[in-house]
Amino acid sequence: MPPTDAIPTSVVDVTPVTPAPAPVSPVVYGGFWVRVGAAIIDGIILGIVQSIITAIIGDDRTTAYAVSAIVGWVYAVYMLTTYHATLGKMALGLRVERTDGRPIDLGHAILREIPGKIISTIILGIGYLMVGWTDKKRGLHDMIADTVVVKKAS
Repeated sequence: MPPTDAIPTSVVDVTPVTPAPAPVSPVVYGGFWVRVGAAIIDGIILGIVQSIITAIIGDDRTTAYAVSAIVGWVYAVYMLTTYHATLGKMALGLRVERTDGRPIDLGHAILREIPGKIISTIILGIGYLMVGWTDKKRGLHDMIADTVVVKKAS
């Protein structure tokens, strides 16, 4: 005969408990001035590299300029596809990713850094200034490549 003080199973909730989903932290986009700071850091780094290239090449300014431009593009594309940020962006806690949150891949990095930034520059830098007034702080080069610059989660 069962004990009389036992709790009937009809009273006990046997539904498995599922934990509440973790709160989603809001995305914080990298604004204009922090991106300018990252560009200055990258400019200093590339300036040193380009000075060395110019010293090696000599007085041929056209070749030195072309090699320097290629080195700058390779640096940016490599850093974005490998680390999702250039050294300047890393120093300031920024990351470049696709608008859907996926990491930037080689095709999008090339699209962002070469035609995207060339077009942003040709139109008197307005493509860069757009970071200051667009909703997700996107420049024209970001829109062309479907990317955003976000602050890394701590």
